[in-house]
Amino acid sequence: MTTLIIGGGWSGLAAAITLSQQGHPVHLIESAKKLGGRARNVDWQDHTIDNGQHMMIGAYQQMLEIMQLIGISPNEVFHRLPIDITIQDNQFQPLHLSAKSWLPWPLSLAWNLIKSVGLSGFYQVAWLQSHIPKLLSKKDITVSEWLLKTNQSQRLIRQLWEPLCLATLNTPIDQASAHVLAKVLQDSLGKNKAAADLLIPKQALGDLFPLIAANYIKQHGGKV
Repeated sequence: MTTLIIGGGWSGLAAAITLSQQGHPVHLIESAKKLGGRARNVDWQDHTIDNGQHMMIGAYQQMLEIMQLIGISPNEVFHRLPIDITIQDNQFQPLHLSAKSWLPWPLSLAWNLIKSVGLSGFYQVAWLQSHIPKLLSKKDITVSEWLLKTNQSQRLIRQLWEPLCLATLNTPIDQASAHVLAKVLQDSLGKNKAAADLLIPKQALGDLFPLIAANYIKQHGGKV
């Protein structure tokens, strides 16, 4: 029996690869001209645009395993760097989200955050993280609603959570799933230092995964 997969984004491709690897025939259908979903190449005039350039992190273990399965070496296609981000804003002082410090992880991250937003800002972030289990036990809400429920300041919303949500989910906070962002935080900032590493693609994401994934599916008897 053939499994029909609707959508050729990275999730759809990953599902098709997994089923193909297990010996199940698949038929993947994508309405767009190119595979990759929000992380695909877009041809515009004489240029190829990397649409929705996502910020990838070391916590994306399943993604990295899928890439290795189809013959992509993460070490060859990504620059791996310790988290060290400075977020500029015309209303506030720069905010530093960084692991660079003589202190061990996660104290290094906490110390740099305190230097940027003070103890009150740090406590707000810690409060939000401590409420992740409670959030995940209830019906999903938007990231914007979650930030208001956990009393995040306007500065943190504008300078930390909005950019982080866009970078990881490619979705604005008033539309993004709080459950999904919470799991990203759990798997990255809530774990070891390597999980929070930044993975910077050396090439466009549309060239990095979708075409190789499609070839793998076809080579294993699937249709795209």
